[in-house]
Amino acid sequence: ADPLYVPHGIDTNAFCPGDTDYRDTIGADESIFLVGINAMNRDETRKGWGEQFEAFARFHSCFPDTALTVNAADVNPKGLNLRKLALRLGISDVVKFPDPFAYNMHMVSQDNMISWYRGIDVLSLCSYGEGFGLPLVEAQACGTPVITTDGSAMTELCGAGWLVSATNYWASRHNAWWRRPDVTDITQAYTDAYFAWKDGTLPGKEARDFALQYDADKVAVQ
Repeated sequence: ADPLYVPHGIDTNAFCPGDTDYRDTIGADESIFLVGINAMNRDETRKGWGEQFEAFARFHSCFPDTALTVNAADVNPKGLNLRKLALRLGISDVVKFPDPFAYNMHMVSQDNMISWYRGIDVLSLCSYGEGFGLPLVEAQACGTPVITTDGSAMTELCGAGWLVSATNYWASRHNAWWRRPDVTDITQAYTDAYFAWKDGTLPGKEARDFALQYDADKVAVQ
């Protein structure tokens, strides 16, 4: 018999388009194109922090009406010092982090995250590999398109957005190939999303429609 495949599911009645006050909390009005990254900062490689920050730095140098919001620990001894990385790339003034105490004490609620997804214009999740990549589904359920690596589970979960090319990267601890996202391709994807935002053609409805197949009740029935 074929193996049973049961994907993650989310509550698409909660993760849905709607009002948000997130931008007010970081001082980014609707004239700012806002890229978001939601990922754990617990190792130096897998989540592609360096590649995404470098791509955003290149992108921002061409389009100054942009900012990057990061839902992650800004500093983690097992991961990276993301504030230093942003400073090194000259983007520290346009990279927003959560309050360190609230984040580290697990005080960021589901409602906070829904408001965050609704507030960003595009989610960037350009990892080297994902077992699933739940933020991709959560963002799209909120009507937010995604930019992600063409590799592992991420390819499958890009319903509305942009896939970026990648090259093989041997992860010896996992005894498997990961996929290293291409910085130039990420930069181009940010640029394409920016112009879609300018034109009012970001695929929000398409993102929402795609994510509905991962509603928890539907997944449970399957």
